[in-house]
Amino acid sequence: MIKPVLMIAVFLIVINICPVVTNAEGTGFSVNWVSLYFENGRPETTAGRNTTGLKAHADIVFAGSGLLEGYWEVDGRVIGRVSRHVTGGRITIESPALPTFDLGTRIVSFVITGPPATVPSPSILYFLTPENTTCSLSDIKGLYPEDGAQLIYAPVKFSWQKVNKSTHFLIGFYEKNGGKPLFSAYTKDAAYTVPESVLKSLFAAGKTYYWSVKGFDSDNNIICENRVRSFSFNKKK
Repeated sequence: MIKPVLMIAVFLIVINICPVVTNAEGTGFSVNWVSLYFENGRPETTAGRNTTGLKAHADIVFAGSGLLEGYWEVDGRVIGRVSRHVTGGRITIESPALPTFDLGTRIVSFVITGPPATVPSPSILYFLTPENTTCSLSDIKGLYPEDGAQLIYAPVKFSWQKVNKSTHFLIGFYEKNGGKPLFSAYTKDAAYTVPESVLKSLFAAGKTYYWSVKGFDSDNNIICENRVRSFSFNKKK
């Protein structure tokens, strides 16, 4: 049982949790990866109006050392700035408490301003609902590949049947079932092909991964989802 979401109208955008590669020529300091997620470890969450303490997290992998600068924003409005001296490795940065007054869909982003990024920063969504409301979800069927499939190490098309009234979908990939998202993307189609650049940078042959899909209606209510499935790529010869 999932709380329904009363949404404001928003334009569909593609949101990827993916490598952020910076132009680090001559600087010795570069950001190689940014992943955003909520306390549930996922790129989306639902909360009641006026919930306190709702936060997002950014895992950042970087090379070299320098001043990492950026800011958190919700729906394009800055809610907190970050400025830290870091030395090669990985860091997790927590957002300030996210605003939870207005019902609907909120888009959270972490924008890196230093070192300069050459691609857009990743974004994630949270949904604010009125209290004490519930509804049931439909199952997504006709998924490909099948659970436990072994795939050729090449860009693969993940597909599923479109549930009535579904207008767009969120597909997520994970290294662990129930873990933090490795990569996520929104699509209007009942299918998504993993780009070759993402495949080579995030997925390794011979390793097991997991994937799931959630469907949304035109008001951005979550109306359907599938059970998590596993897959792996055959080892390269």
